[in-house]
Amino acid sequence: MSRQPRPHRPLRAFRATAAALAAAALLGACGVGGTTKAEAPPASVCAGMLPTSDVTALLPPGSPVVREEQKPLPKYPLLRCEVSSGGATFVGSVNLPNMAGSELVQLAGSTGAASAPLSGRGLVGMAGPDDAWVTPDCVLGFTDENGKPAKVPVIVRARLLGASNSDHRDELARLVARLAAQMNTRAECEMDPAPGDPDPVVRAQAPQPLSDQPVCGLVDPAALGAVAQGTQRGRWSAARTPVPHAYVETCDLYLDGVRAFSFTVAHGYVAPSAEIPGERPRLTERLPVAPEVTPPPPRGSRVATAMPPGTVIAAVNGTQPAVNGPACNDAYRLARHDGLPAAAWNVPTEQLFHAFVNGAVAAGIGCAPAPDAAWKTG
Repeated sequence: MSRQPRPHRPLRAFRATAAALAAAALLGACGVGGTTKAEAPPASVCAGMLPTSDVTALLPPGSPVVREEQKPLPKYPLLRCEVSSGGATFVGSVNLPNMAGSELVQLAGSTGAASAPLSGRGLVGMAGPDDAWVTPDCVLGFTDENGKPAKVPVIVRARLLGASNSDHRDELARLVARLAAQMNTRAECEMDPAPGDPDPVVRAQAPQPLSDQPVCGLVDPAALGAVAQGTQRGRWSAARTPVPHAYVETCDLYLDGVRAFSFTVAHGYVAPSAEIPGERPRLTERLPVAPEVTPPPPRGSRVATAMPPGTVIAAVNGTQPAVNGPACNDAYRLARHDGLPAAAWNVPTEQLFHAFVNGAVAAGIGCAPAPDAAWKTG
């Protein structure tokens, strides 16, 4: 995992303007009702920002149904659109972090080892087989406490639900970059630099065999308990996904060839602020990924999907006010995935989670939880 996260952008200006922006944006969005169109699709979708043919190329053949619930207005970068065909759905969205709701939780939860950095002019984010996102800043006419133009972050996302087991990271990267560029114009965001085309997206990192070296570069294998000993040891591997500028960092742990646990550090305004372990039955809507991403399970083991949904089972936040340095807001999460091999239930997850968090703090990946921080397990 990356050991040099960038300093977090100041959050004070964002918090100061977010409430006013959210209230005005909600008023603006109220004038755009959800509409479902069963007739022939238009030439473009998502408020006219994406060519329909580029979106439907990712979906099974059929008569696409378009639903557009929110559209951008000048100075209000909001969008939600859906295009469905053959049981699969493309979802495009743009949200302020404080209005992103479940998508903010999904952002960290869905960024796994099958994802890779997404970069380009004005673009920083991630692209995976069925989900791509970037987090540009908008200047919307507000000022901070010093009277300077305030930068307000937005989350731009393009994803597929219910699609075939294939890898669409390149297409989704292009679509999310186009959404960001179009939003810059439609919502008069004044992004600097203006978003351009994405750089080529690399393939997913192959899982690394578990050895005597620290798991994910952070944790002594002994923290895994008995499964890290004897013949079981050879059945584990670790994969990691560092992100440029340290927005989200994830390490996936596999057992018997199946992804069993994911440890995530989400930084700054993409960090979910409240999440109770066990409260959410599913961490996020996930889909299988390309077969070559996950190592094949050993003969005789129970087969699960390559990237099954999961449940958060441990959580703690690390915070630090902007006194002697930039403000720090990190969310540490441990998720357990569905379809686990029996051996995975013997992993001491609370011990593992504490070891991960301590390792991440020692490596400079995130700030330390406060002495009275609530360590939640379930």
